[in-house]
Amino acid sequence: MPPARPLYARSVRYEPNGDNITSSVAVSNFTQFYNSVGACYMGMLLGVDRVPIFEWANATTGWELSPAEYMRAGHRIQTLRQMFNVRQGIDPHSLKISPRLTGSPPMQAGPNKGYSFDLDAFMQAYWEEIGWHPGTGIPTPETINMLELPAVAQPASQEPTP
Repeated sequence: MPPARPLYARSVRYEPNGDNITSSVAVSNFTQFYNSVGACYMGMLLGVDRVPIFEWANATTGWELSPAEYMRAGHRIQTLRQMFNVRQGIDPHSLKISPRLTGSPPMQAGPNKGYSFDLDAFMQAYWEEIGWHPGTGIPTPETINMLELPAVAQPASQEPTP
């Protein structure tokens, strides 16, 4: 049996181009959605063509939402998480994987031999695609309004004085 062909050329696999970034945002939004309904990561690896997660969510809730509406819910969750972290003083730049996983230094053997990628470039492109400021990682006012989150974007109110 011949080896499986890759879905993309290895030479562009680690480039922060439109397709890679759009896919990354879609995966994170979908992950937030299926986590919110208690679905299993391993089960979701089978794919939405084999696991009718959107139909199950509608059957469970009684809603009639489309997959796009559920993906929007995942986008809201991902953005809320980012907003919470920023409010708690966590710098989005500090949330990075090990340099070893980015190919720094590049592997000397194996399927990723000689490959590395610029994590900062990926982070900035991801932040821009998801609707966060590309330099800071903070959700933009436009994204907050589009996701109907302005009320939670406000600073926590002070306790009323008696």
